Amino acid sequence: MKPADFTLDNLLKVEPEVLHQRALRWRNGDEVPQDLRSARRLFGFAALHGHSASRYMLGLMNDKGEGGEKNPVRALMWFRLAAGRDEPRAAAQIQRLSSELKPAEVRQAQALVVEGDHARQRFSRVRREADCEALSFLGRCVFEGVGAEPDPELALNWLRPAAAMDDPNAQLLLAIAYAYGKGVASDPDEAQRLFRLAASQDHIEANYEWAKFLEQQLHNRSARIRATELYDVAARHGHLKSQLRLGQLFREAEVDARTPADASGDPENPGPRKKLVYKHSHSPNLVCALQYFSMAAEQGHVESQFELGQMYAQGLGTPQRFDDAVAWFERAAKQGHAKAQFNLAFMISHGQGVEESLLKAYEWYRISYLCGYAIAKQSMEVAKKKLSPGEVEMADWRADSFVHKLEEQPD
Repeated sequence: MKPADFTLDNLLKVEPEVLHQRALRWRNGDEVPQDLRSARRLFGFAALHGHSASRYMLGLMNDKGEGGEKNPVRALMWFRLAAGRDEPRAAAQIQRLSSELKPAEVRQAQALVVEGDHARQRFSRVRREADCEALSFLGRCVFEGVGAEPDPELALNWLRPAAAMDDPNAQLLLAIAYAYGKGVASDPDEAQRLFRLAASQDHIEANYEWAKFLEQQLHNRSARIRATELYDVAARHGHLKSQLRLGQLFREAEVDARTPADASGDPENPGPRKKLVYKHSHSPNLVCALQYFSMAAEQGHVESQFELGQMYAQGLGTPQRFDDAVAWFERAAKQGHAKAQFNLAFMISHGQGVEESLLKAYEWYRISYLCGYAIAKQSMEVAKKKLSPGEVEMADWRADSFVHKLEEQPD
């Protein structure tokens, strides 16, 4: 079997043990040119059959980054799926990775194990009969790499018939595939057709993804207006990311000085920007921004809580209220938002909306730094010089304990 023969029909004709042996030869370069990507794909298909040795090899390849990305969480998933009488080698790998990964990552791997069991069950079903739900579920697992090895091209074989049966989840994933060229050549028109089909069935996530796609059409004003409308539909159904994005869009409407990177079209990574300059701090746009941030923040969305804190701290769309800013920064900070932790430390150090405390500020600066916000280090060191060694030791212990407990919390 050559890589060109990796069609679904051809793969289904081959027994999983034969696929496994062929994959081993490609991985090791045994009498054939080494081809790690093809090996990983064949192991992945054999794994859908429940082949333990293939699952173990996928654990090794994910752990080492062979033939694809290095993903220790997925590696642990594969080792756990492989573990048992047929694959005793997996136990040592499970023990090693479980000690190396963070508790939240170990829990994530276990959740993927459950998805992996479900993927195998759906694979068995679709081999017998073209069941719409099973096709859609299996296609999602393989497309996204959830409980399976990611293979968008192969996933399309299951997503297409499910989409033809009007399954909105399959239509959405197919739309994403055509929108961004995942496993298939990019086709914006086909992507929009499929986004529209999924959204017409009240699939709220489809509205959000469609809006994200339209936002990238930077020179098409009507497309960006339509994107805002789609975000609004999703936001009114409680979609948190849509509420956050609308808040950002309404706030950006008042920005007087922006770099081209601000209009990058990526809602989840807007890029660097100059210092924001607002024309009118209480304009209708900023009031709307405040409302959308509030919608998501009150439902516990951490990024929106941070943004809402920013609005209150700067007096945007609302009178400046430091006490409310502190409250929202603190809620986000306790969920691990590093920038919120830094802002909270700054406000405590200056007594804005809260009693001034250099010791407490130092503790939050340290937490922010430990959570990955490098800018916090300088402020932490400045505050540290003004505290006694005993105060620093106690604050360090509290900060370290906080971060440890944060890592132990479920996602």
